Amino acid sequence: MAVPHLGPIAGVIVIGLLLGGCGGNKACRSSTVYKEGDNVPDIRIPDGLSQPDTSEALPIPVPSASAAVQGEDDYCLETPPKYFERPGAVAGSPEALIDRWAEAWSNKDAQQLFSFYTDDFQPTEGTLEEWRTARIRQLADPEPVRVSIESLSMSPAPGGQMQVQFVQRFESSSNSFAIRRELLMVRLDNNWFIAEERVTDVL
Repeated sequence: MAVPHLGPIAGVIVIGLLLGGCGGNKACRSSTVYKEGDNVPDIRIPDGLSQPDTSEALPIPVPSASAAVQGEDDYCLETPPKYFERPGAVAGSPEALIDRWAEAWSNKDAQQLFSFYTDDFQPTEGTLEEWRTARIRQLADPEPVRVSIESLSMSPAPGGQMQVQFVQRFESSSNSFAIRRELLMVRLDNNWFIAEERVTDVL
């Protein structure tokens, strides 16, 4: 079938309409079907068929009112909810801080990562400046990496501190490995910080 030729003016109009439909985030201010959505029962697997493998499924947490910042007129989310915090993690808890710490690793945000440590933090090897330089160099690697926390356990330590152990897993397109870390966390001004850190095993 022959395609009719569009003149220059018609072409400009078509392009303008396409661009107009994509800009300005107007779509989220209009009445859309998804806003009227509701939870439905889980999909039922017919008899005789095997259940799907969900062992590696990505859990999508339910955002809380404080987890997302809404924009003008409360239509659009300007800041998405945090997807690194595990379900049940209490805001301001050592567990929530570890999740944010892992997120900073994945985002390769050195300054955010350093903000989780006490001002007098001293690494087990070398000086603080050497430790910072090594971390910045490690995070500067352009290859995307996902850092996840597994087998996290916590136990009270003297002086109101918290001893934390977990497996830190690094996954990228070219490499995957895990290490076991142990942290000593302290509470300062109602916030938890990492006072000591050491690697206890390479898995």
